[in-house]
Amino acid sequence: MALVDVNVFHDHVSQIADDPQKDVSSGEWNHHHRVDEGAITYAMLSAAAQAGAVRTTAQYTSATLANLAVETGTITMTKGYRLSYIQTSRAARVRVYVTSSQRTSDATRTTGVFPSGNHGVVLDFVTTGSMLEADLCPPADGYCASSSIPISITNLGTSGTVVLTLTYTPTEV
Repeated sequence: MALVDVNVFHDHVSQIADDPQKDVSSGEWNHHHRVDEGAITYAMLSAAAQAGAVRTTAQYTSATLANLAVETGTITMTKGYRLSYIQTSRAARVRVYVTSSQRTSDATRTTGVFPSGNHGVVLDFVTTGSMLEADLCPPADGYCASSSIPISITNLGTSGTVVLTLTYTPTEV
């Protein structure tokens, strides 16, 4: 029984260690897993998570954005986190990154295109007018050198502010 590293992206999972060509179905893209005969065990559990850390929320409000306008910034969370829920006040594309330089390098990637290289994308999620909130299942594990987590928000509707709320469980303080 071997452990297999996999990357999860939209409805696509590429098994890296055993068979890089083999694809299996999955949920939304979010993070790196270790799989043991189909059971997902997370490789990024820290002492904080194992000690029973409590879910909390972080919020970011953009400036007034025109349709398809993009704002970059940071949202304050813990250095290590597990995202479990996302909510926006209007249709938007939300991207969460490991570093601001990776966010800058990924700025021109369009929706539905897989990131490549050392991309640092923790989450790339699109909400719509009929689905402004969603459970992230499986959850997205992320980390940053500080508690200022780089994000990018694209307004996908009429002009206005986008209020982003992320529910997360701290995995590192």
